[in-house]
Amino acid sequence: MKGLLMKDFQLMKNQGKILIAIFVVIAAFGIFADGNSSFLTAYFTIFLALFTTSTISYDEYDSGYLFLFTLPISRRGYVTEKYVFGILSVLIAWCFGMAVGTAAFLRTTPHDSLTDWFISGTLYIAVAVIFLSFMIPLRLKFEAEKARYANLIAVIIMLVLYTLIMGGIEYLPESWTENAAAFFNGLGDMGIWICVMTAALVILIISYLCSRRIMEKKEF
Repeated sequence: MKGLLMKDFQLMKNQGKILIAIFVVIAAFGIFADGNSSFLTAYFTIFLALFTTSTISYDEYDSGYLFLFTLPISRRGYVTEKYVFGILSVLIAWCFGMAVGTAAFLRTTPHDSLTDWFISGTLYIAVAVIFLSFMIPLRLKFEAEKARYANLIAVIIMLVLYTLIMGGIEYLPESWTENAAAFFNGLGDMGIWICVMTAALVILIISYLCSRRIMEKKEF
């Protein structure tokens, strides 16, 4: 796994100038143009998560899989490395995003609670992990072109579900919504944080198991 991680981080290094340029522009916009601090953290965290799936494209290029698996690398080890690399990328991007977002936060809302801002900022890690959990299995299952359409369909489905759920709340009995509101209020911010992080972890584990199965059946 160490060799695969070095390979993927080298790919990231090769794309470093482009990534740095994008990050600097967005960071400058956020800090000096009163940008939304939450958006900055979310953007950096999720944007770099995309890079994980791009490394799979590099591995596929020019029969790359055939070469990789002549080395002492198992299919299960390959899948594990992609998830480890993805999570490390998310954490690196999140640290950068939080630094920039915090600077923007202190500039625009200096009197708000920095602790609350930090706790809410960590939720973007969960969002990025959930995003990775959907992207990696789709990318392993389909070739680059098909995966692009599959990702688009997945996003559309999630948006439709979100719209239906949010729209359907209005038609629920008032007692249900009141009980739900009381439940989440009872959990508090920390309780909700734990629920979101736990959900992200469960989705990640399911995704990993699915990806392993996909890779074991994949023909090159």
